[in-house]
Amino acid sequence: SPPTTSPVNDIIDTSTPTTSPTVTPSLRPSSLPSSIPTLSQAPSREPTDPPSLSAIPSQKPTNVPSISPTLSFMPSAAPIQYSRPTRVDIRYVPWNELDPETQKIAMNLDYTNTTWNEYGANPIEESSWEDLTSEQTSNASLLGYDMKSWDCWINHYEGYRWIDMGQPFIQVLQWFTSLGWDIQSWTGKKEAPESDFKTWYELTSEERFSAAQLCYFRMTWNEVEVFSNGGFPIEKPGFRFDHWWKLDDEVREIADKSLKYSELTWNVLGLGAVEARDWMRFTSSEVEAAESIGWNQATWDCWINHFRSY
Repeated sequence: SPPTTSPVNDIIDTSTPTTSPTVTPSLRPSSLPSSIPTLSQAPSREPTDPPSLSAIPSQKPTNVPSISPTLSFMPSAAPIQYSRPTRVDIRYVPWNELDPETQKIAMNLDYTNTTWNEYGANPIEESSWEDLTSEQTSNASLLGYDMKSWDCWINHYEGYRWIDMGQPFIQVLQWFTSLGWDIQSWTGKKEAPESDFKTWYELTSEERFSAAQLCYFRMTWNEVEVFSNGGFPIEKPGFRFDHWWKLDDEVREIADKSLKYSELTWNVLGLGAVEARDWMRFTSSEVEAAESIGWNQATWDCWINHFRSY
């Protein structure tokens, strides 16, 4: 009879796989991996072990950069915190209250009595610091400005390109976006956002906050004039102090129908509801009516409203 052999020791190595799998598994794994991995679209019966986690970095960094940098027009998740520069208060002193030396410096920046007292009227304010000549930056420095304060409080970043506003040393893109600007409106390819046509008090609270971060406040946003001319500056509107029935019929009719005065509210100064509002809170029809009688923003806000709404 043939010799008896042990199934454990009697292992035959074949280079060709069997045509069909064995019914029972082998008693022990082979010492060599299979020559071809098994590929399957079906998931494994049980999940594989979780990936290893380690707080230790790799032994050495790679010395080859990535194929191409990551490009994004969105700000980083944690942008550099924006800090509004300190205001240079000399710019908001009326021209006739400036000393002669300061007036001379301002004139070197093309300011006049008129353009100094009316915010946004001097074309130089449309230029960023980098667009100024060396002589202009020298004179601006004498007034107390540097690049940050000029670009914010004078230019309000209007001289910047849209793509530059998100740079780490600027970080103002968020405020312009909040006001409704985008690259199309900034470059003039479509109309400016609605906020650009609003007065200060017509802005929402969020819009006013964003405008304030761009160094605007009510008078610079509305680009109003500075009300001063040395001593008491504004001419008294004498007709307002005439009795109701001494007014011209046309004036009385306009005051009645357009400004809602009556004999009583006209003759008692400060009683009319309209006098509680400053000029910038008038409707366009109220402005037209007030101007036709003889008022302007300066005479109304000073003599009628007494700057109570400021």
